[in-house]
Amino acid sequence: MRYDEAMHKPVLASLASLAVLASIGCGRPYNMEVQAVPSPFMRPGCRVVVEPVHSERLLVGAMPEAMYLSQKNPDSAQSYLTDKQESDAEFHKRIIEDHGMLFSPGTPDNTFTIRPTWTHWEPGTVAAFGGSRPATADFLIEVLAPTGQVLDRFDFETAVNASIYNPSSGGRMRSALKKAGSVVSRYISDNWMCAAH
Repeated sequence: MRYDEAMHKPVLASLASLAVLASIGCGRPYNMEVQAVPSPFMRPGCRVVVEPVHSERLLVGAMPEAMYLSQKNPDSAQSYLTDKQESDAEFHKRIIEDHGMLFSPGTPDNTFTIRPTWTHWEPGTVAAFGGSRPATADFLIEVLAPTGQVLDRFDFETAVNASIYNPSSGGRMRSALKKAGSVVSRYISDNWMCAAH
């Protein structure tokens, strides 16, 4: 091996490692389960309706939400439900911030529906001397044609650190759902050629 080849191998290996790390960091924050081919999101003037966040199948920790709420006192249960309502608003607000034009009135045959389903919520825990556990929210998103047919389906998880600086489970929930709105917004940017950029 020549001297110049020996010198360049470590450099090339380092550059390759950086490229891999960069590709991981820039990867899509969602996992496509189903994707319509050819893409139905090509025709200019497309519009969207985003349904309220569905939580009929929501697990909180390891238990169904109804069971979780039954173990809380009335004030705590109501606080949780208020947090959910405010978090839903954060989710929708985040999508509108990036793609507000898609929410304008449009033709029924070019209006798609996004159906978000919240499947799991881990509120996270705060420990003063370490051992804190982040809050995580898992979502399944279905994108429906005007006929109701499922075109795209994807899932993802968002995480919010729990710490003494972020001690409120309600605050973590709002942040997690705002992040979820950002992921849906990213999906639209990545896949909807009909959306103005």
